[in-house]
Amino acid sequence: DILYTKSRGESHLVDEFRVGQKLEAVDFLGHHCVATIAAVDRRYQRVFIHFDGWDGDWDFWTSPDSALVAPVGTTESLELPLDPPRGYLKGDKENFEWSAYLEETSSEAVPVSAFTQKEFFAPTLQGTES
Repeated sequence: DILYTKSRGESHLVDEFRVGQKLEAVDFLGHHCVATIAAVDRRYQRVFIHFDGWDGDWDFWTSPDSALVAPVGTTESLELPLDPPRGYLKGDKENFEWSAYLEETSSEAVPVSAFTQKEFFAPTLQGTES
């Protein structure tokens, strides 16, 4: 575990992250998925990611500035496929809409301002260009 230290007055990496907020994350197979913040560890400045619709076998801890996590809508802006939660819309990726999903789940997205990285999913895009 890495302990992130910040000087006084400087915000911490996890300050804007809250349990239950939604985001996009990359699973261990490289799929971009709908995910939820399941826990926030302020001491070690990390968040616990849970993939919606899946059991906890895929959950993982990561730094909020990791290339594995991104704000809601990132895959759409990068023209990448987003896997909806298992069983949601019968897996119909084409008709998944974040606004409807957030409303149906009474959830909110992690604010874009919470993410400090300049590029999202960059390492996961290697080798995807034809």
